[in-house]
Amino acid sequence: MNRPCLRAPRQPLRQTGLSLIELMVAILMAMFMAAALLFIYLGMRNAYINQDRLAQLQDSQRVAMSMLASTIEQAGYFVNPKTDTSANALPAATWTWSNGVRTSFVAGQALSGYGDSTGSGAQSDAIVLRYQSANNDGLLNCNGGTNTSGANALSTNIFTINASNELTCAIDNNAPVTLAGNIGRMQIFYGTDSLNRGPIDAYLPASVVSAQNLWGRVHSVKIRLFYMDNSKQPPVLLPNPVLQFISLQNKQ
Repeated sequence: MNRPCLRAPRQPLRQTGLSLIELMVAILMAMFMAAALLFIYLGMRNAYINQDRLAQLQDSQRVAMSMLASTIEQAGYFVNPKTDTSANALPAATWTWSNGVRTSFVAGQALSGYGDSTGSGAQSDAIVLRYQSANNDGLLNCNGGTNTSGANALSTNIFTINASNELTCAIDNNAPVTLAGNIGRMQIFYGTDSLNRGPIDAYLPASVVSAQNLWGRVHSVKIRLFYMDNSKQPPVLLPNPVLQFISLQNKQ
């Protein structure tokens, strides 16, 4: 008689987990992946911030140069050259800058300035110009306003950089209005017929034009705006300025 074969009972399988070394390796790999994702995120964020800053800077450049060009090219304009003269339309006057320097306009003079092209910030070059406009003729001053007085009017426009590195414009004796910010320096040179032969032969700073009494021979204006890099502390001037040549429609 055969006996049944007796088998030993099966032992239950032992459950094995992660060893401490395996757990540490997994955590380390997860940390590397998280660091890589964070690096990518920060790179994309910085790129977006830089693009947004560049777009704002370009908008500021366009606004500033547009207002400067459209206003300065009107210097010396007067309504009716058939019956009037520039001396009558633009009478003799004086203007006092914020630093106390006085500028004298002779009759017929449309343009003047202050500075030697070396200053920065609030010590930057400044420019003042005059023109005559008719009632509702559409000529815009540097603040975007027009003549609605009901008669011909003389408009004086003053461009300066203030202590907050903002390009400002004041109309006549009114308070200045900010046109654009983030500007560390404004340099202005005047295209001058210094030899009195007709064509422009030199671009001179206001200090030289005043010293040689050449305001009546200025036919164009060259402006450089140096913008600020606020990503650095303290902010520094960007090396490449924005440049604009402005021809006067009505030569003095």
